[in-house]
Amino acid sequence: MNPAAVRHADFPGGRVSARLLRDGSAQPDACVALLHGLGESERVWEPLARHLPAGLRLWSFELPWDAADGSDWTVEAAPAVWLERALDLAGCRPRILIAHSYAANALLDLLCAGTGALDPAALVLFSPFYRSSSAEFDWPAISHYLNDFTEVLYAGIQAQARPRDPDLAQAMAERVRDRIGVYGWLAYFTLFTATPRLDLDKLRAPCLVIGGETDTASYPRDCRALARALPDARVEVIGGGGHFTMLEDPLRAAALISRFLEESGLAPVPTHPLAENR
Repeated sequence: MNPAAVRHADFPGGRVSARLLRDGSAQPDACVALLHGLGESERVWEPLARHLPAGLRLWSFELPWDAADGSDWTVEAAPAVWLERALDLAGCRPRILIAHSYAANALLDLLCAGTGALDPAALVLFSPFYRSSSAEFDWPAISHYLNDFTEVLYAGIQAQARPRDPDLAQAMAERVRDRIGVYGWLAYFTLFTATPRLDLDKLRAPCLVIGGETDTASYPRDCRALARALPDARVEVIGGGGHFTMLEDPLRAAALISRFLEESGLAPVPTHPLAENR
């Protein structure tokens, strides 16, 4: 890869970077941003990227909530600000935005605020967190998302690194949890609890919400509720998938995205047979 295709910017509290995974079409509607979730690396997108339509220009972004440098990013700037800082590094203004988990919520927060320069042509949200009513945030819900937080990180390590030793995977998950820290978890849960107040009517771009059938963090029912609340959205729940469907079944996830973009008039690619529901 050409070193010029990797760009960095340092700020108090953290660093953002952009990496050009594939130099496809220069058309604005073919420029794609891949945004990772909390405690993850931008490399989580590599398996999916291999199967996306060849004409797409793919940029993946490293965001400070990878927690490589701790949680100072949480007090220096809002997640929406970090997103804008990262997206500014791309060689084009991405109009197809693909985000996972925490980044999906940061993106929703940015777009619903209507203060940024983003003009998305399409959104793909993997395992976003959503509740339609503040009444759904009760003490058992808080207990679940706090006390089972390490289990979600464990699932991500299993999906990406595939360690053979469960004890090693558990130790890795705990190290990631400790790097994220209390402030990182609070930043995530603050975005989550704000979802009932999102002005989703502002999101006029077509949206694909992708969930996993066995996900116990972003439940399929929550993905469906978000799709119903958006003006132009559809939902796909991948059978047997968990919180990391882009890693667990990248071929199927890419097929769903390809079909969605084709039907939205954004990618002239044939519908992949795996895009059909099982």
